[in-house]
Amino acid sequence: MSLSKREMILAAALELFTERGFQATSTALIAKTAGVATGTLFHHFESKEALINQLYLDIKLAMATAMVPEKSMSSLSSVEQLKVAAAVLWRQALEWCITHHKEARFFAQYNHSPYIDKQTVAQAQTQVLGFVTELIEQGQAIAIFKPLPAPLLYEVCHGLMLQTAFFYIEAESRPSETDIEQTFGLLWDALHA
Repeated sequence: MSLSKREMILAAALELFTERGFQATSTALIAKTAGVATGTLFHHFESKEALINQLYLDIKLAMATAMVPEKSMSSLSSVEQLKVAAAVLWRQALEWCITHHKEARFFAQYNHSPYIDKQTVAQAQTQVLGFVTELIEQGQAIAIFKPLPAPLLYEVCHGLMLQTAFFYIEAESRPSETDIEQTFGLLWDALHA
């Protein structure tokens, strides 16, 4: 399957932003790397800032698609149900990040970057990965998660997941079942009231 020009631009931007950084990557270089004219890049993205924000959302969407839960988090009413659902999401997110290490590196570099606007971050947290926020809020509703702001607990989950994934990426290994269970335990302990 061949990539569309838009997809080629996004793939080139991912490669260049993670290798060279945002400031050192020109739109002309992105276009050249993608094999398209600079005008084609601007046909799809009005600016380099719009491009990086769209890349951020697209990567979050790909991750969310790999993690999508089988049922609504608001239907989970017991500690055990929430713990099982959270463990499944942890496993899926960790596997996705290890498998998609370039995308995970992009998150690590740009999650709190001034190049990603607040609206894009909010959209990722509430719409794209809203089920994670929903799980956190459900855990707070039944008083098993800390009563801290849900966006803060979301960032705790995201940060711990990325750091765990990078440990295995850099070790060029896969986590064992025991590792997955124990690293999930770290997350659960961080959230648990």
